[in-house]
Amino acid sequence: PEAGANAFTLHLLSKAGNVSDLLGNFLDEQISLMEDPELAMTVLKAFVSGKGTKRPASEQEVFENIRSFGKKMPAGNLQEMIQSFVRLRVLRDKDYHDRYELRHDALAEKVYDKFSNAEKELLEIKQFIENSFLTWQRRGILLSNDDLDFISGKDSLMNMAPEMEDFISRSKKFSEKRKKVFKRLIFISAVAFLILLSTIGYTLIKRSRISQSIILAKESVSQFSRPIDRICLAAGAWNIKKTVEAREALLKAFYACLEEPGNDLTLLALQNKYLIKSEECDSNIEYASCSYNGRFIYAYTKDSVYIWKSDGTLFKRFPSGKSPVISILMSNDGKYLAAVSQDSLIMVWDNLGHLNFTRKIRYNPANKWQIFSFTQENSLLVIADENDAELLNINGDTLQTFSIHSGSINAVDISADDNFIATAGSDSTIGIWYFNKGNSNYSLFNRLSLPVDTIRSVHLSPDGKYALSASADNFLRITSINGVLAWLVSGDITGDFSNNVNLGFPVHARFNRTGNVIIFRSSHTNSVPDDYFMGAVYVDKYYHIINNGEIKEFDYVDCSPDNQFFITTSGNINRLLSWDLYGKSDYNLINNYTMLLTEGSMPFFSPDGKYLYSVCGRYLKGWFIDVDSISMIANKLLTKWYDYL
Repeated sequence: PEAGANAFTLHLLSKAGNVSDLLGNFLDEQISLMEDPELAMTVLKAFVSGKGTKRPASEQEVFENIRSFGKKMPAGNLQEMIQSFVRLRVLRDKDYHDRYELRHDALAEKVYDKFSNAEKELLEIKQFIENSFLTWQRRGILLSNDDLDFISGKDSLMNMAPEMEDFISRSKKFSEKRKKVFKRLIFISAVAFLILLSTIGYTLIKRSRISQSIILAKESVSQFSRPIDRICLAAGAWNIKKTVEAREALLKAFYACLEEPGNDLTLLALQNKYLIKSEECDSNIEYASCSYNGRFIYAYTKDSVYIWKSDGTLFKRFPSGKSPVISILMSNDGKYLAAVSQDSLIMVWDNLGHLNFTRKIRYNPANKWQIFSFTQENSLLVIADENDAELLNINGDTLQTFSIHSGSINAVDISADDNFIATAGSDSTIGIWYFNKGNSNYSLFNRLSLPVDTIRSVHLSPDGKYALSASADNFLRITSINGVLAWLVSGDITGDFSNNVNLGFPVHARFNRTGNVIIFRSSHTNSVPDDYFMGAVYVDKYYHIINNGEIKEFDYVDCSPDNQFFITTSGNINRLLSWDLYGKSDYNLINNYTMLLTEGSMPFFSPDGKYLYSVCGRYLKGWFIDVDSISMIANKLLTKWYDYL
């Protein structure tokens, strides 16, 4: 069409430039006309986002934004300036949310161009905080450590609303907690790692030391013949690590030195001090044991009673009477000795052989080990010649009678502290009596009626709380003195790793001194009561059958009072077994570790566990088995070993 006087042509439009430039020029002109152009531009910056686009803002937000840029302006003046921009059609009037907005993105771009780099960074951070605040309101997610590092040092310049300041404060507190937890975890992990490394190192060193100790111990036992070489190697093994193998090597090497000292004066002196051999008797010893206080060793032969000092020196010998002795016991203090003969006579002497009294009693031939017992005060609990038991003083006078059984009594026992007495009867009952301090007498505590046949033996545990019984129906029972059954076994006693031993027909059972071993005497047939064998069960977390390889039935078995060793007898050979292997392995093949082989029969320990004695025909022989003392002796020899090379 023909151009009129007021018509726009393309030429005129090109001369005017683009809209952005026009709006920019217009904005620059209007701001330059204002009283404080810099402050006016600061007001407009509140309506621009960090990406250079327009963003709505309320008067309060504009006011806070001005403060964040380091400017100050009264609220009334701010409202007037905003209205000026509204009239100039730079801003749209406030909407329903009381927020103003730039009329065109082109204006936002021009205002954004006026931002300094610091202001752009501050704006970006402010917008990030606002967005994060909205996220926290919706999802409860606080600022992370990286987020706090991003706004660090800038949040204090923004003069934000109290709720956002609280949001940042919460984030910082939570971050500090996380840092503390993380540091604590790092510390714990570091400590755990160090402990792990230390444990691994310790284990490797320990295993290495164990291996070295075992090698030296094996060399001592099997590769050297000279006693001095053997004991020095054993000392070296023990010094490296106190293994079971090193203990075996010490014991065997020590006795090689005592048995074959040659002309060595040092070894001869050791032989004289530690190898015990008693003075001989006129006939074979039939039984021997130690007094409870360890002062004496006592024994009987077919016609005599012998008392030796603990070093084997004869203390006293006197005749035992017309009838052979079947049971003997010394009082705890070693002052008196009591024996029962086959003709049912109990005889009591002092340790010099003076007869205190004799008295007719009764016993069951199946159990000759529990006919009588001494109290701590040297009274004597005995089976009487009627259906009861009696407590006698040392002169044979009756102090008290125990009469609750309707049948004969087969066994009596008294607790280690004298507080309880037990009587076992053929009427299937066990009488439990307690010491009544009020009348200085024993009163009936309980009568245990068991669903059994004749009760052949009874033994109270060391703490006096339980009674172990053997009965004619082939059962072993442990019952509390209150009558609660704690353990019951018949037939095969099953131990660890499917190991078992047949109980047979038990006639006697007892606890060891610490109460964790049950030692029983039994026979394979009920009709042959003299065909005895012995077995034992070690009770800790499991039941361990005392064994020597496949051998679980012995002529004799016992355990040391210090819980170091077992001793088993088969024929004329005694095997000293290490106690500490039991309970440490379920594999019985290694539980037969023979520490020492000795000769003789009926072995027994000294009360302190330092000596092992056995009957060798007409004399007694004693072996010193205190490994700690032996190791000190061995170390002294080790320092002089070069003199022997």
